[in-house]
Amino acid sequence: MNVYPLEFRLGPLHVTGFGLMMMMAFLVAGWLSGLELRRRGLNETYASDCLMGAVIGGIVGAKLWYVALTGSSPFSTGGFVWYGGFLGGVVGVLLVGMAKKVPVRWTMHMVGPALAAGYAVGRVGCFLVGDDYGRPTDLPWAVRFPEGMPPSTAENLQGFSVSIPEGTNPATVLAVHPTQLYEVVIMLAVFAWMWPRRTRADWGTGTMFAL
Repeated sequence: MNVYPLEFRLGPLHVTGFGLMMMMAFLVAGWLSGLELRRRGLNETYASDCLMGAVIGGIVGAKLWYVALTGSSPFSTGGFVWYGGFLGGVVGVLLVGMAKKVPVRWTMHMVGPALAAGYAVGRVGCFLVGDDYGRPTDLPWAVRFPEGMPPSTAENLQGFSVSIPEGTNPATVLAVHPTQLYEVVIMLAVFAWMWPRRTRADWGTGTMFAL
């Protein structure tokens, strides 16, 4: 199956599936964090404050990591690395917590399940633009990304140290593992396991983040 990037224009704005799902990931994580604050009788606006810190820190961190890895322009579309986004988001949220004088362990406990859910939503965006796919496979659910980031051609996959059969045309678009969707399923399962356990009184503050 071929998967083409989801993108469209709203006037001068170029909207991509990745951008939409990134926005949804932050909103879902913020909403879930707000629900947990409400359950505990705490100020729900702290979730919005953390959300803003995560958005700014996460986007900057993800882009800077990608630029450091590839040497590409920091103003290019796409090109975000999860590790950098995670670290940048952590810094952004910690700075917000420091400004609000909220203990770090409480912030960590609140955002644990929300991180799993947000991660799952964000990986849908990677699938919608053909980014972060896996190795070639002939499984029934394998997908091709003719216009991915980058396209799943034999030449591009070789650039990621993937072994390609000799004689394969470099321009051939190969079917690959949709690893983005694997991660969506895994992280939804993690969230489903964590969410009902957040109410356990015998777990120390911060346990949800550690899990």
